[in-house]
Amino acid sequence: MKRWRSTLVWLIRVRCRIAFGIALVVGAFAGPAYYFGGASGLGGQLHVDAAAGFTHLQFVAAARGSWVDRFTGETLRAHSLELGLRVQ
Repeated sequence: MKRWRSTLVWLIRVRCRIAFGIALVVGAFAGPAYYFGGASGLGGQLHVDAAAGFTHLQFVAAARGSWVDRFTGETLRAHSLELGLRVQ
């Protein structure tokens, strides 16, 4: 298994309250990705996080998509969807 290190930097991050008890965060990253023992490349990540509920109990959801175009021509992509309950 190859180890990698990414130095992605924030391009944009926007947080807003849609309505009472609902918050939305949209963000994007871009930058180089270094692979130890493999070809490096450039990549990015887009993510959307949302939370709805009360102060001590919230339903949370996150969707993320990322890609890396390696200098060898190979493209790596990953997508995820996370759902959960936050209790504080």
